[in-house]
Amino acid sequence: MRAYDTIEDEIEASEVDGDSPLSTAKKLLQELREQANKDRDFTKMLVEKFRSAFLDDSKFSHLLDFYVAVPALMVNYVEHMLVCRDRLKKRAQLHKEITFTDDGFIMGLAYILTVLNLWPQFTSLNWFRSVTKKCAADHEMLTEEMKTSKDSRGIHLKATRLNAYEREFKLLSFTFQSARVFFSVDDDDD
Repeated sequence: MRAYDTIEDEIEASEVDGDSPLSTAKKLLQELREQANKDRDFTKMLVEKFRSAFLDDSKFSHLLDFYVAVPALMVNYVEHMLVCRDRLKKRAQLHKEITFTDDGFIMGLAYILTVLNLWPQFTSLNWFRSVTKKCAADHEMLTEEMKTSKDSRGIHLKATRLNAYEREFKLLSFTFQSARVFFSVDDDDD
């Protein structure tokens, strides 16, 4: 029995005539290899096709202000995610770990910002830095409130909610930046 190095060696060894199924398989494998070697970045193709369609048509010019709506959409998303997580925790059995993720919305936002070339405008909003500062200010207010208030249970609930809100925004930020990298299109590749 002969040991074959590759599937091509096996095909060549058993090939009888040019029209055999093995010959056809060999041609298909060769074609697949050639196609795989070509630069086939489908994400880049999608971005470029939609970019040319949206940016070359004046009827879509209103979309160039889309980046302004992104912070409000993100706040709504975070609040929705917190509600979904709370519902899951209530339904879950005790001491069971539950993982919940929904990155499709964030991927969609990143895709739209990429297609419309709005990343510089969105970045100029310093949105995530503003959220971090707001959470830090809220933590300080809660600390002051803890010193003066007698309702420790209410303050504890506020602190728990704020920590969950801050954590969800951090997760959103990480996912959003990953999506940005995923959809990044290098113009100097061409």
